[in-house]
Amino acid sequence: LSYFVGYEAAGKVDGIPEDKGFAIAGGMTWSKVRFDNDQINCFGDEDIAVAQGYYYFTNNKTGEIAAVEYSFGYKRMASGELKIILHHSSVPYKAPDNSTLLIQDVSESMQEESAEDLESKPFRRLGKWHPHYGVSTTSTKQPTTGCESAVIAAQNEWKVLILSISSAYLAGVDFVYVAKLGIDRLYGYDIGRVLFKPTQAVEQPFRVTSEAALSYFVGYDAAGKVDGIPEDKGFAIAAGKGWSDVMFQNDQISCWGDIAFAQGYYFFTNKESGETIGVEYSFGYEKYEGHWKIFVHHSSVPYSP
Repeated sequence: LSYFVGYEAAGKVDGIPEDKGFAIAGGMTWSKVRFDNDQINCFGDEDIAVAQGYYYFTNNKTGEIAAVEYSFGYKRMASGELKIILHHSSVPYKAPDNSTLLIQDVSESMQEESAEDLESKPFRRLGKWHPHYGVSTTSTKQPTTGCESAVIAAQNEWKVLILSISSAYLAGVDFVYVAKLGIDRLYGYDIGRVLFKPTQAVEQPFRVTSEAALSYFVGYDAAGKVDGIPEDKGFAIAAGKGWSDVMFQNDQISCWGDIAFAQGYYFFTNKESGETIGVEYSFGYEKYEGHWKIFVHHSSVPYSP
Protein backbone atom coordinates (compact mmCIF):
# COMPACT_ATOMS: atom_id res chain seq x y z
CA LEU A 1 0.00 0.00 0.00
CA SER A 2 2.77 2.42 0.94
CA TYR A 3 4.52 1.88 -2.39
CA PHE A 4 1.36 2.46 -4.43
CA VAL A 5 -0.12 5.47 -2.56
CA GLY A 6 2.96 7.04 -0.96
CA TYR A 7 4.31 7.47 2.53
CA GLU A 8 2.13 10.39 3.56
CA ALA A 9 -1.09 8.74 2.41
CA ALA A 10 -0.19 5.40 3.97
CA GLY A 11 0.55 7.01 7.32
CA LYS A 12 3.65 7.10 9.46
CA VAL A 13 2.84 3.77 11.14
CA ASP A 14 2.62 1.68 7.97
CA GLY A 15 4.24 4.00 5.44
CA ILE A 16 7.80 3.76 4.17
CA PRO A 17 9.55 7.16 3.90
CA GLU A 18 11.04 6.58 0.42
CA ASP A 19 7.62 5.95 -1.19
CA LYS A 20 6.26 8.69 -3.44
CA GLY A 21 3.19 6.76 -4.62
CA PHE A 22 3.85 4.84 -7.80
CA ALA A 23 0.17 4.38 -8.63
CA ILE A 24 -0.31 8.16 -8.60
CA ALA A 25 3.00 8.83 -10.42
CA GLY A 26 4.26 10.90 -7.52
CA GLY A 27 1.18 13.15 -7.81
CA MET A 28 1.07 13.47 -11.61
CA THR A 29 -1.03 10.29 -12.11
CA TRP A 30 -1.11 7.92 -15.07
CA SER A 31 -3.45 8.14 -18.05
CA LYS A 32 -2.73 4.70 -19.51
CA VAL A 33 -1.09 1.39 -18.65
CA ARG A 34 -0.44 -1.27 -21.29
CA PHE A 35 0.97 -4.79 -20.86
CA ASP A 36 3.12 -6.44 -23.51
CA ASN A 37 3.68 -10.06 -22.51
CA ASP A 38 6.81 -11.69 -23.86
CA GLN A 39 5.77 -15.10 -22.52
CA ILE A 40 3.07 -16.66 -20.33
CA ASN A 41 3.54 -20.07 -18.74
CA CYS A 42 0.81 -22.05 -16.95
CA PHE A 43 1.07 -24.92 -14.47
CA GLY A 44 -2.35 -26.54 -14.26
CA ASP A 45 -1.65 -29.00 -11.46
CA GLU A 46 -0.81 -26.16 -9.07
CA ASP A 47 -3.18 -23.55 -10.61
CA ILE A 48 -0.19 -21.24 -11.08
CA ALA A 49 0.71 -19.01 -14.02
CA VAL A 50 3.63 -16.68 -14.70
CA ALA A 51 4.05 -13.83 -17.16
CA GLN A 52 7.05 -11.75 -18.20
CA GLY A 53 7.42 -8.73 -20.44
CA TYR A 54 7.17 -4.94 -20.54
CA TYR A 55 4.45 -2.65 -19.31
CA TYR A 56 4.15 0.94 -20.46
CA PHE A 57 2.93 3.80 -18.26
CA THR A 58 1.78 7.09 -19.76
CA ASN A 59 2.17 10.13 -17.50
CA ASN A 60 -1.11 12.03 -17.32
CA LYS A 61 0.63 15.39 -16.94
CA THR A 62 3.62 15.17 -19.30
CA GLY A 63 2.48 12.50 -21.75
CA GLU A 64 5.83 10.74 -21.31
CA ILE A 65 5.80 6.96 -21.65
CA ALA A 66 7.88 4.90 -19.21
CA ALA A 67 8.74 1.30 -20.07
CA VAL A 68 9.27 -1.14 -17.19
CA GLU A 69 10.18 -4.83 -17.18
CA TYR A 70 8.02 -7.20 -15.16
CA SER A 71 7.63 -10.76 -13.98
CA PHE A 72 4.34 -11.77 -12.36
CA GLY A 73 3.32 -15.01 -10.69
CA TYR A 74 -0.38 -15.78 -10.21
CA LYS A 75 -2.16 -18.39 -8.09
CA ARG A 76 -5.81 -19.41 -8.41
CA MET A 77 -7.16 -19.53 -4.87
CA ALA A 78 -9.85 -21.84 -3.51
CA SER A 79 -12.35 -19.02 -4.05
CA GLY A 80 -11.54 -19.03 -7.78
CA GLU A 81 -9.77 -15.66 -7.65
CA LEU A 82 -6.44 -15.25 -9.42
CA LYS A 83 -4.05 -13.51 -7.04
CA ILE A 84 -0.50 -12.22 -7.44
CA ILE A 85 2.08 -14.25 -5.50
CA LEU A 86 5.20 -12.91 -7.26
CA HIS A 87 5.89 -9.43 -8.65
CA HIS A 88 9.28 -8.23 -9.85
CA SER A 89 9.41 -4.90 -11.62
CA SER A 90 12.56 -3.19 -12.86
CA VAL A 91 13.69 -0.34 -15.06
CA PRO A 92 15.61 -1.53 -18.13
CA TYR A 93 19.34 -1.87 -17.63
CA LYS A 94 21.57 1.07 -18.44
CA ALA A 95 24.99 0.12 -19.73
CA PRO A 96 27.99 1.84 -18.08
CA ASP A 97 29.12 5.14 -19.60
CA ASN A 98 32.16 3.53 -21.23
CA SER A 99 30.05 0.94 -23.03
CA THR A 100 29.82 0.96 -26.80
CA LEU A 101 26.19 -0.08 -26.59
CA LEU A 102 23.89 2.37 -28.33
CA ILE A 103 20.92 3.44 -26.22
CA GLN A 104 17.87 5.22 -27.58
CA ASP A 105 15.92 7.57 -25.32
CA VAL A 106 12.17 7.90 -25.35
CA SER A 107 11.65 11.07 -27.36
CA GLU A 108 8.61 13.25 -27.76
CA SER A 109 8.10 11.84 -31.24
CA MET A 110 7.79 8.34 -29.83
CA GLN A 111 4.89 9.45 -27.66
CA GLU A 112 2.89 10.00 -30.83
CA GLU A 113 3.62 6.54 -32.23
CA SER A 114 1.36 3.53 -32.06
CA ALA A 115 1.71 0.71 -29.57
CA GLU A 116 3.00 -1.54 -32.37
CA ASP A 117 5.77 0.95 -33.18
CA LEU A 118 6.76 1.26 -29.54
CA GLU A 119 7.09 -2.49 -29.12
CA SER A 120 10.00 -2.66 -31.55
CA LYS A 121 12.13 0.08 -29.98
CA PRO A 122 14.52 0.13 -27.04
CA PHE A 123 13.53 2.44 -24.22
CA ARG A 124 15.36 4.77 -21.93
CA ARG A 125 17.58 2.90 -19.52
CA LEU A 126 17.02 4.37 -16.07
CA GLY A 127 18.85 1.92 -13.85
CA LYS A 128 22.47 2.02 -12.70
CA TRP A 129 24.81 -0.78 -11.68
CA HIS A 130 26.11 -0.06 -8.22
CA PRO A 131 26.82 -1.80 -4.90
CA HIS A 132 23.85 -2.71 -2.76
CA TYR A 133 22.28 -0.17 -0.42
CA GLY A 134 23.92 -1.36 2.78
CA VAL A 135 21.98 -4.61 2.86
CA SER A 136 23.52 -7.14 5.20
CA THR A 137 25.35 -9.85 3.28
CA THR A 138 24.85 -12.36 6.07
CA SER A 139 21.41 -13.92 6.21
CA THR A 140 20.23 -15.29 9.56
CA LYS A 141 17.12 -16.94 8.09
CA GLN A 142 17.06 -20.73 8.24
CA PRO A 143 14.91 -22.99 6.03
CA THR A 144 11.75 -24.17 7.76
CA THR A 145 10.46 -26.68 5.19
CA GLY A 146 11.83 -29.32 2.86
CA CYS A 147 10.85 -27.13 -0.07
CA GLU A 148 12.82 -24.18 1.28
CA SER A 149 15.84 -26.41 1.78
CA ALA A 150 15.49 -27.64 -1.81
CA VAL A 151 15.36 -24.06 -3.12
CA ILE A 152 18.49 -23.13 -1.18
CA ALA A 153 20.22 -26.22 -2.58
CA ALA A 154 19.17 -25.17 -6.11
CA GLN A 155 20.56 -21.70 -5.48
CA ASN A 156 23.84 -23.21 -4.36
CA GLU A 157 23.97 -25.19 -7.61
CA TRP A 158 23.49 -21.94 -9.56
CA LYS A 159 26.30 -20.33 -7.54
CA VAL A 160 28.58 -23.29 -8.27
CA LEU A 161 27.72 -23.02 -11.97
CA ILE A 162 28.67 -19.33 -12.17
CA LEU A 163 31.94 -19.87 -10.31
CA SER A 164 32.73 -22.98 -12.36
CA ILE A 165 32.24 -21.10 -15.63
CA SER A 166 34.39 -18.27 -14.31
CA SER A 167 37.16 -20.60 -13.09
CA ALA A 168 37.18 -22.56 -16.33
CA TYR A 169 37.49 -19.36 -18.34
CA LEU A 170 40.36 -18.05 -16.23
CA ALA A 171 42.11 -21.43 -16.44
CA GLY A 172 41.86 -21.42 -20.21
CA VAL A 173 39.71 -24.56 -20.45
CA ASP A 174 36.36 -25.10 -22.22
CA PHE A 175 34.11 -22.83 -20.16
CA VAL A 176 31.39 -22.89 -22.83
CA TYR A 177 31.00 -26.64 -22.32
CA VAL A 178 30.74 -26.10 -18.56
CA ALA A 179 28.05 -23.46 -19.14
CA LYS A 180 26.06 -25.67 -21.52
CA LEU A 181 26.00 -28.54 -19.03
CA GLY A 182 24.93 -26.22 -16.22
CA ILE A 183 22.16 -24.52 -18.19
CA ASP A 184 20.78 -27.89 -19.28
CA ARG A 185 20.76 -29.11 -15.69
CA LEU A 186 19.46 -26.02 -13.89
CA TYR A 187 17.09 -24.36 -16.37
CA GLY A 188 13.90 -25.94 -17.68
CA TYR A 189 14.36 -25.20 -21.38
CA ASP A 190 14.16 -28.94 -22.07
CA ILE A 191 10.75 -29.36 -20.43
CA GLY A 192 8.88 -26.14 -21.25
CA ARG A 193 9.02 -22.36 -21.38
CA VAL A 194 11.61 -20.45 -19.39
CA LEU A 195 11.01 -16.78 -18.57
CA PHE A 196 14.53 -15.37 -18.23
CA LYS A 197 15.20 -11.63 -17.92
CA PRO A 198 18.95 -11.22 -17.31
CA THR A 199 20.41 -8.21 -15.51
CA GLN A 200 22.46 -6.68 -18.30
CA ALA A 201 20.40 -7.62 -21.36
CA VAL A 202 19.20 -4.57 -23.29
CA GLU A 203 18.78 -5.29 -26.99
CA GLN A 204 17.31 -8.73 -26.31
CA PRO A 205 16.04 -8.49 -22.73
CA PHE A 206 14.20 -11.83 -22.63
CA ARG A 207 16.11 -15.04 -23.30
CA VAL A 208 13.57 -17.65 -24.38
CA THR A 209 16.04 -20.29 -25.61
CA SER A 210 18.95 -22.10 -24.00
CA GLU A 211 21.21 -20.74 -26.75
CA ALA A 212 20.28 -17.17 -25.85
CA ALA A 213 20.89 -17.92 -22.17
CA LEU A 214 24.28 -19.41 -23.03
CA SER A 215 25.22 -16.29 -24.97
CA TYR A 216 24.40 -14.13 -21.96
CA PHE A 217 26.54 -16.21 -19.59
CA VAL A 218 29.61 -16.77 -21.80
CA GLY A 219 29.49 -13.81 -24.20
CA TYR A 220 28.90 -13.32 -27.90
CA ASP A 221 32.36 -14.30 -29.08
CA ALA A 222 32.35 -17.58 -27.16
CA ALA A 223 28.76 -18.48 -28.04
CA GLY A 224 29.41 -18.02 -31.75
CA LYS A 225 27.88 -15.80 -34.37
CA VAL A 226 25.00 -18.21 -35.06
CA ASP A 227 23.63 -18.40 -31.52
CA GLY A 228 25.42 -15.47 -29.87
CA ILE A 229 23.84 -12.08 -29.22
CA PRO A 230 26.19 -9.15 -29.99
CA GLU A 231 25.49 -7.20 -26.79
CA ASP A 232 26.61 -10.05 -24.51
CA LYS A 233 29.93 -9.62 -22.71
CA GLY A 234 29.68 -12.83 -20.67
CA PHE A 235 28.08 -12.28 -17.28
CA ALA A 236 29.35 -15.53 -15.80
CA ILE A 237 32.95 -14.51 -16.57
CA ALA A 238 32.42 -10.89 -15.47
CA ALA A 239 33.28 -9.72 -18.98
CA GLY A 240 36.69 -11.41 -18.67
CA LYS A 241 37.54 -10.52 -15.06
CA GLY A 242 35.91 -13.48 -13.36
CA TRP A 243 33.99 -13.88 -10.09
CA SER A 244 35.47 -15.13 -6.83
CA ASP A 245 32.21 -15.50 -4.89
CA VAL A 246 28.43 -15.50 -5.28
CA MET A 247 26.10 -15.32 -2.29
CA PHE A 248 22.31 -15.52 -2.12
CA GLN A 249 20.26 -13.64 0.46
CA ASN A 250 16.63 -14.65 0.23
CA ASP A 251 14.03 -12.18 1.38
CA GLN A 252 11.26 -14.76 1.00
CA ILE A 253 10.74 -18.28 -0.33
CA SER A 254 7.21 -19.37 -1.24
CA CYS A 255 6.26 -23.01 -1.91
CA TRP A 256 3.18 -24.33 -3.72
CA GLY A 257 3.43 -28.09 -4.17
CA ASP A 258 5.99 -28.71 -6.91
CA ILE A 259 6.38 -24.99 -7.62
CA ALA A 260 8.51 -22.59 -5.57
CA PHE A 261 9.52 -18.94 -5.79
CA ALA A 262 12.39 -17.05 -4.18
CA GLN A 263 13.16 -13.34 -4.11
CA GLY A 264 16.01 -11.32 -2.65
CA TYR A 265 19.54 -10.11 -3.37
CA TYR A 266 22.56 -11.97 -4.63
CA PHE A 267 26.06 -10.59 -4.26
CA PHE A 268 28.87 -11.07 -6.77
CA THR A 269 32.51 -10.47 -5.89
CA ASN A 270 34.77 -9.49 -8.77
CA LYS A 271 37.90 -11.65 -8.75
CA GLU A 272 40.11 -8.92 -10.23
CA SER A 273 38.97 -5.87 -8.26
CA GLY A 274 37.45 -7.46 -5.14
CA GLU A 275 34.37 -5.26 -5.53
CA THR A 276 31.06 -6.75 -4.42
CA ILE A 277 27.89 -5.80 -6.24
CA GLY A 278 24.32 -6.46 -5.15
CA VAL A 279 21.65 -7.51 -7.65
CA GLU A 280 17.94 -8.11 -7.08
CA TYR A 281 16.45 -11.43 -8.18
CA SER A 282 13.26 -13.42 -8.48
CA PHE A 283 13.45 -17.14 -9.30
CA GLY A 284 10.72 -19.66 -10.01
CA TYR A 285 11.46 -23.38 -9.66
CA GLU A 286 9.56 -26.47 -10.78
CA LYS A 287 10.24 -29.93 -9.38
CA TYR A 288 10.75 -32.27 -12.31
CA GLU A 289 11.77 -35.90 -11.90
CA GLY A 290 13.11 -35.12 -8.43
CA HIS A 291 15.17 -32.11 -9.51
CA TRP A 292 14.23 -28.43 -9.11
CA LYS A 293 14.57 -26.53 -12.40
CA ILE A 294 14.38 -22.79 -13.06
CA PHE A 295 11.40 -21.63 -15.11
CA VAL A 296 11.44 -17.95 -14.06
CA HIS A 297 14.56 -15.83 -13.59
CA HIS A 298 14.31 -12.04 -13.34
CA SER A 299 17.45 -10.18 -12.33
CA SER A 300 17.88 -6.44 -12.08
CA VAL A 301 20.11 -3.72 -10.66
CA PRO A 302 18.71 -1.82 -7.67
CA TYR A 303 16.74 1.25 -8.68
CA SER A 304 18.54 4.59 -8.66
CA PRO A 305 16.37 7.74 -9.08
